[in-house]
Amino acid sequence: MTTLIDFLFLIIDNVSDMRSQSKLHQGEKMKSHRLTQSIRLTFVLVIFASSLLWARSDPISTINEDDIIRHIQVLASDSLEGRRSGEPGCAKAANYIESEFKRIGLLPGGVNSTYRQPFDVVAASELGEKNYLKIDGQDLPIREKWMPLSYTQTGEAKGKLVFAGFGITASDFGYDDYTGLDVKGKIVLVMKYGPEGEDPQNRYNRYFALRYKAMNAREHGALGVLVVATEDTFKYDAVSRLRHDWAPGDAGILVAGIDLAAANSIVEKGGKGALDKIAIGIAHSSKPNSFELPIEVEFATAVKKRLTKTDNVIGLLQGNDPKVGGEVVVIGAHYDHLGKGGPESLSPKEEGEIHHGADDNASGTAGLLELAEAFASQKNFLKRSVLFIAFSGEEEGTLGSSFFVKNPTVPFEKIAAMVNMDMIGRMKDSTIIVQGAGTSPIWKELVGGVNGGIGLKVKFTDDGYGPSDHSPFYAKEKPVLFFFSGTHTDYHKPSDTWDKINSVGEKLILQLAYRTVDKIQGLDAPPTYVRTKGDSTRMGGGSGELRAYLGTIPDYSEELVGVKLSGVREGSPAEKAGIKGGDVIVRFGAKEIRNIYDYTYALGAHKPGETVEIGLVREGKPLTVSVLLERRR
Repeated sequence: MTTLIDFLFLIIDNVSDMRSQSKLHQGEKMKSHRLTQSIRLTFVLVIFASSLLWARSDPISTINEDDIIRHIQVLASDSLEGRRSGEPGCAKAANYIESEFKRIGLLPGGVNSTYRQPFDVVAASELGEKNYLKIDGQDLPIREKWMPLSYTQTGEAKGKLVFAGFGITASDFGYDDYTGLDVKGKIVLVMKYGPEGEDPQNRYNRYFALRYKAMNAREHGALGVLVVATEDTFKYDAVSRLRHDWAPGDAGILVAGIDLAAANSIVEKGGKGALDKIAIGIAHSSKPNSFELPIEVEFATAVKKRLTKTDNVIGLLQGNDPKVGGEVVVIGAHYDHLGKGGPESLSPKEEGEIHHGADDNASGTAGLLELAEAFASQKNFLKRSVLFIAFSGEEEGTLGSSFFVKNPTVPFEKIAAMVNMDMIGRMKDSTIIVQGAGTSPIWKELVGGVNGGIGLKVKFTDDGYGPSDHSPFYAKEKPVLFFFSGTHTDYHKPSDTWDKINSVGEKLILQLAYRTVDKIQGLDAPPTYVRTKGDSTRMGGGSGELRAYLGTIPDYSEELVGVKLSGVREGSPAEKAGIKGGDVIVRFGAKEIRNIYDYTYALGAHKPGETVEIGLVREGKPLTVSVLLERRR
């Protein structure tokens, strides 16, 4: 630019010299000199203004495929070990994000003039003081022959042992392991999976979960449940590991895993043969084979949760407008993932392997950093402030975003909108899903308008709720947008690796996201919030069209008995029945609800068109409402 200005000055000077030589009078020379100075000043102003316009017109040039991949490679590397919240790999990811925020030039947006907002998560479940299992008075060594499960209730139980097959009550298939069986005040022994084996595609798959088997035993009056391992060596079986279960609330019953050989020895005392033969017989007959055993069990479990710190990482670009510069547009993406598997993994047989989370959600975190760089290059032109938040704890139930909403580092009333990016790295057919499009009346026109020069196929869904970090903002009446490129077969598996990222597609998505946020921050008035009817896209797949629909939004951020709600969907059966955000569901029909799993299984046991009595606690007072369940739209 300097060379161009010097060249123009040279031309001006030459013109001035020619003019001065053609004039003989001194006064005319002075006029010529003043004219020259005026021309020079005019050119300087023109060039300066042109340079500003040039800089303003090309902000998305900072978004490039190489940087996208570079960020994802770091975040999804083996050295970060899957970035589970509260673990060292997640802390390394937070350090990387903070260093990038500093390099880019963002201001600290966290607490105490830092880039961090710390909060507690459960790091692990550990054995408490009293754990024992006695079979007819004989102690079984813990870890070698049995192990409590992380969601066991703390307590002691003593009673007869009853074999209850697979522990399933599947009225929809006419199958019930508890038919004719009295388990009240007794200990139940159950097998994993179902009567048609362990194929996840078989019709009993929704009854496989051990949380379900525990709830079903509890609802039948049992005091405890022993789940039989399937591996010959106990330590290799999942039930031998005291792995953390993120959901609040225990099972309301003692629950433990027991060694296969030990269980076989117990069952054979009942004269029924080995467990594998019993399972084969059930499969062939499609009929339960449950029975009481001449065995006395003494049983105690105690598991405690160890808390640790994790951080939201927050950076700020300050707005410049004297009237609305204090208003804030939030851009968010979660950076945590599953670590080495656990209950949320969709590859349970690969437990212990690093779940890299390249798309979920290193892709969104890389996008956050790219957008931060793009907006930082234009910071002098920002009308409103832009807050960049890398959330932790999303995989545990949007803990980080829920914590921020309850403890905002900027005045919450000043937040104009929230834009979230989760899984934006596997775009197919140039299609991007934009959820939350109904949460403000301007969204569809705004996004459609800025997409004109990009040419993506935008699939809008209206709902502001969904399984990601925009949901807590929407629950607190903020308009939201959620960019999502779609699910895939690597979701929540170790195979979600950086080499499968569509960097060309992500670059286009980020261009759309940049232009969207840039348009929002430059609005004359903040976007208006609208409450929408639910139609959210499910990140894990599955339509649920034949299942009963209630329309509640759970709040996972508090440890309590029951299921606390952050809100209900507009027009849903829950809203029609008068259920509200802040209510705690403690009973569903005849079933006690202690945790989100109980709630899910209880709802799944009902069909559209049925009327159910739901027990609530509202502001400390019990309440019962009657709800007509509907078909999911």
